[in-house]
Amino acid sequence: MAPVPKPVAVIPPAPTMDTVPNYLGHRGSGADAWSGKDTALPQENTYDAIVLGSELLDGAEMDIQMSADGTIWLWHDDKINAALPQSELSVPCLTDSEVLAYLAPGKKINTLHSVLVWLSQHPKKVFSLDVKGYFTSCSTLNSDNYFDRMTDSLKAMLTKYNLTDRVLVETDYQNFLDFMKNKLPAVETYLLAYSDLNTAINTVLNKGYKGVSMNFSDSSLTVKNTKRLRENGLKIQLWSFYSETAINSVLPFKPNYIQTGLIK
Repeated sequence: MAPVPKPVAVIPPAPTMDTVPNYLGHRGSGADAWSGKDTALPQENTYDAIVLGSELLDGAEMDIQMSADGTIWLWHDDKINAALPQSELSVPCLTDSEVLAYLAPGKKINTLHSVLVWLSQHPKKVFSLDVKGYFTSCSTLNSDNYFDRMTDSLKAMLTKYNLTDRVLVETDYQNFLDFMKNKLPAVETYLLAYSDLNTAINTVLNKGYKGVSMNFSDSSLTVKNTKRLRENGLKIQLWSFYSETAINSVLPFKPNYIQTGLIK
């Protein structure tokens, strides 16, 4: 009699980035401008907001700008204090002491370094850095010099804390992405596209970036375009979600990262 074969356990394949998205807290705890944000949550783009979002999700998305002193700060808006009339109040035109002195009353500001230290102590989390570069209040800024210096600073910090595989960068400024791709190729680079996913894919393929970051509601986010993206080995980040219905609507596209304000 032939031996009875032993039962074999059926082990499902491990989830991959192509099937299970990573959820990132948009601006950490959600954008302050979102009317549905719980006022008890921390101010957007602060240490507390990013830690909270990361603890509840897979990580956080945040906006970064660099001061004239070379410090990278967490900040979204063009000006550090929109209530003041001075024209040169963007972070890149200010020293660190001026950033703190001009900061709008009641607002907080933290350095990128502070949250990278936290990330280095939490190995399963991921950060996406949205690199700002449009500053109407900083007319003297030389974009190439600014981004060149910023990538040097990022390279030093990400290398020091061994974070090159857990920090992504996204922006619509291709000169920054080119600097980062050449200086620290281990960091994933995402072209920020506000429309026309197909054209963005062309640019990403031509430039050798890792993927595209775009608004989930854009009409060019289609099965056809996302299929082309996948066939070329590219990734995609989608933003910004404030309802489960909206999140469910994009799951068929298999996004790699979902930036959401729903962190509770």
